Amino acid sequence: MMMVATFKDPMPIGPRLTEKQAEVRDLIALGLTAKEIGERLGISHRTVEVHREEVYRKMGVKSAVEMVRKMFSPDGESNNG
Repeated sequence: MMMVATFKDPMPIGPRLTEKQAEVRDLIALGLTAKEIGERLGISHRTVEVHREEVYRKMGVKSAVEMVRKMFSPDGESNNG
Protein backbone atom coordinates (compact mmCIF):
# COMPACT_ATOMS: atom_id res chain seq x y z
CA MET A 1 0.00 0.00 0.00
CA MET A 2 1.43 3.37 -1.03
CA MET A 3 1.42 6.10 1.61
CA VAL A 4 1.05 9.72 0.59
CA ALA A 5 2.37 12.45 2.85
CA THR A 6 -0.07 15.21 3.63
CA PHE A 7 0.64 18.52 5.27
CA LYS A 8 -1.72 19.98 7.80
CA ASP A 9 -3.12 23.43 7.22
CA PRO A 10 -0.58 25.85 8.73
CA MET A 11 -3.45 27.86 10.23
CA PRO A 12 -5.84 25.34 11.78
CA ILE A 13 -7.17 27.87 14.32
CA GLY A 14 -8.36 31.42 13.73
CA PRO A 15 -9.54 33.23 10.63
CA ARG A 16 -9.27 31.20 7.44
CA LEU A 17 -7.51 32.51 4.37
CA THR A 18 -9.31 32.73 1.07
CA GLU A 19 -7.90 30.68 -1.79
CA LYS A 20 -6.25 33.78 -3.28
CA GLN A 21 -4.79 34.83 0.08
CA ALA A 22 -3.33 31.33 0.51
CA GLU A 23 -1.79 31.53 -2.98
CA VAL A 24 -0.26 34.92 -2.18
CA ARG A 25 1.00 33.63 1.21
CA ASP A 26 2.69 30.66 -0.45
CA LEU A 27 4.35 32.81 -3.12
CA ILE A 28 5.56 35.31 -0.50
CA ALA A 29 7.05 32.35 1.38
CA LEU A 30 8.95 31.46 -1.81
CA GLY A 31 10.45 34.94 -1.80
CA LEU A 32 8.59 36.47 -4.74
CA THR A 33 7.95 40.21 -4.86
CA ALA A 34 4.46 41.70 -5.13
CA LYS A 35 5.16 42.45 -8.80
CA GLU A 36 6.26 38.87 -9.49
CA ILE A 37 3.27 37.44 -7.63
CA GLY A 38 0.93 39.75 -9.54
CA GLU A 39 2.38 38.65 -12.86
CA ARG A 40 2.10 34.99 -11.90
CA LEU A 41 -1.51 35.29 -10.68
CA GLY A 42 -2.70 37.81 -13.27
CA ILE A 43 -3.49 40.53 -10.73
CA SER A 44 -1.98 43.94 -10.01
CA HIS A 45 0.88 44.33 -7.55
CA ARG A 46 -1.40 46.57 -5.47
CA THR A 47 -3.98 43.77 -5.20
CA VAL A 48 -1.17 41.47 -4.06
CA GLU A 49 -0.24 44.04 -1.40
CA VAL A 50 -3.86 44.12 -0.16
CA HIS A 51 -3.94 40.31 0.03
CA ARG A 52 -0.57 40.31 1.83
CA GLU A 53 -1.83 42.82 4.42
CA GLU A 54 -4.91 40.66 5.03
CA VAL A 55 -2.79 37.49 5.36
CA TYR A 56 -0.53 39.22 7.89
CA ARG A 57 -3.55 40.46 9.84
CA LYS A 58 -5.22 37.05 9.92
CA MET A 59 -2.00 35.31 10.90
CA GLY A 60 -1.11 37.95 13.50
CA VAL A 61 2.29 38.77 11.97
CA LYS A 62 4.03 41.89 10.70
CA SER A 63 6.56 40.55 8.17
CA ALA A 64 7.20 37.81 5.65
CA VAL A 65 9.91 36.35 7.88
CA GLU A 66 7.53 36.17 10.83
CA MET A 67 4.84 34.67 8.58
CA VAL A 68 7.12 31.90 7.33
CA ARG A 69 8.37 31.21 10.84
CA LYS A 70 4.77 30.83 11.99
CA MET A 71 3.84 28.67 8.99
CA PHE A 72 6.54 26.14 9.75
CA SER A 73 6.69 26.14 13.54
CA PRO A 74 5.14 23.04 15.12
CA ASP A 75 2.87 25.07 17.41
CA GLY A 76 2.02 27.82 14.92
CA GLU A 77 3.80 30.45 16.99
CA SER A 78 6.27 32.98 15.59
CA ASN A 79 8.67 33.19 18.50
CA ASN A 80 11.39 35.78 18.07
CA GLY A 81 14.67 34.28 19.09
